[in-house]
Amino acid sequence: MSLRPVVIEQFPGLDLRQDPGDATGAIDLANVTLESGRVRTRDGTSLFATPFASTNGVAFLSQFAGAGGAVPQLISLALIGANNLAAISAAGATIATTTVAAPAAQGASGVAIGTPAAAFYYVAAGLQWFQWSGAAWTGPLAAPANPVVLSVSPSDNRLILIGGNGLTTAYFSDPGAPTTFGANNYVVLTPGDGEYIMGAAVFNNQTFVFKQSKFFVFYGTSTDSTGNPIFNYRTIDTGIGVTANSQPVPQSVCSSEFGVFFVGARGIYVTTGAAPVLISQKIQPFFDATTGPYWQGGNWNPVTATARLAWSNGRLYFSTGSGVFVWNRALDAWSWWNLSVGSVGAMAQQNNVGAPATVMFGAISGTPGNTIVKVAVGVTTDNGTAIVSRYRLPFETYGNPGEKRIREVVVEGTGTPTIGVTADWSSTGISKALTLGTSPAINDDRMHNAWRGRAFSLQLSAASGAWAVNRMQANVADAVRPVSVTV
Repeated sequence: MSLRPVVIEQFPGLDLRQDPGDATGAIDLANVTLESGRVRTRDGTSLFATPFASTNGVAFLSQFAGAGGAVPQLISLALIGANNLAAISAAGATIATTTVAAPAAQGASGVAIGTPAAAFYYVAAGLQWFQWSGAAWTGPLAAPANPVVLSVSPSDNRLILIGGNGLTTAYFSDPGAPTTFGANNYVVLTPGDGEYIMGAAVFNNQTFVFKQSKFFVFYGTSTDSTGNPIFNYRTIDTGIGVTANSQPVPQSVCSSEFGVFFVGARGIYVTTGAAPVLISQKIQPFFDATTGPYWQGGNWNPVTATARLAWSNGRLYFSTGSGVFVWNRALDAWSWWNLSVGSVGAMAQQNNVGAPATVMFGAISGTPGNTIVKVAVGVTTDNGTAIVSRYRLPFETYGNPGEKRIREVVVEGTGTPTIGVTADWSSTGISKALTLGTSPAINDDRMHNAWRGRAFSLQLSAASGAWAVNRMQANVADAVRPVSVTV
């Protein structure tokens, strides 16, 4: 009997929306990076800093580039303890610390702004706010009201401080004077609607301020007849906003060159100033708690979850606390990372002069609970802990709905992954450890067998080490008997 080759040269991202036999993407995966024509283990992480006591956890991370092309610093906040707000050098050394009283896990916010004389970074947490000059902390600072969310007005260089009664008021500093607030420099946003301001971000010279079912786009400042400023904005009221729990969650909003991303109750959205667009359709069952039996990443609980977003190098990182979804925008492909640093409490992009941007993660629990790690190209562990990876394709009939046999699977790539085959929606099957090429040289290996069934799912996995697969070929022996269909 002749064999019919079925070639697989594209490896789509996670798609949880359909039956595993109808899906157009992977039905399960973990700790892989998806590229055009290739799937590989993700890059590992290396230790960057441990700035706090081991039980404190890292609740906030952000980069401060300083003025005049200064080497970027990392701003980090811990949940508890003294000296829990720190500035960290590009080498991972603690520069200076100060103490924030009782910051909430969700409620930390920070922003950089310049004056004619210098550049500063401001952090709001625990209803206090602080100034970082690049060398020293100042604060707590005086404020019009208890600050929770910080942003900037780029059109006239004002710091925006959000707090007030019911967290509905945005206070604007004077232009170029981030600690000076005029008596009339504020806007109360839809008071009486029972909603908090949850977060803010800047995109395309506009400031986006989010409530739980709507958001506001500030686009400039004018002056009334008495000389007081008018902060011009429009309201985008589509019933969609930042809704993760009952506390402000500033880190569930982030900017990119393509728009502002934010986490809502039922998914992740992007907006450029108009109605938001849902981008998480392929993982929608995760938000709806309707994932099937093959997905091993759990479900979303908007009441208890601590959402975090970060953007770096064309990828959006979405931390759910227990793991991190990674969205490759160019491919519209989702992956899932289980990081061996405990629950991720914070994320940030790090840009160093002359080096590619990378993403950094802060642990909010684990041993120790204050670890800050960074993704490192070529690293194959998470700070010494093995990375367990897998990638599973849906059940496919390979063009013939009748019974057939896979006689051989040929895999091309690098590393030593295991190839597995399961039939007819089973959770177990046959497998073989492969020896492929040594990177960058590509080689092939194969598994010989006669596995019978109507539909087959192929899976790549490894308990440790790096691997990459460019191509798979299943050699299929079709059934001798013709397929009959009864309607």
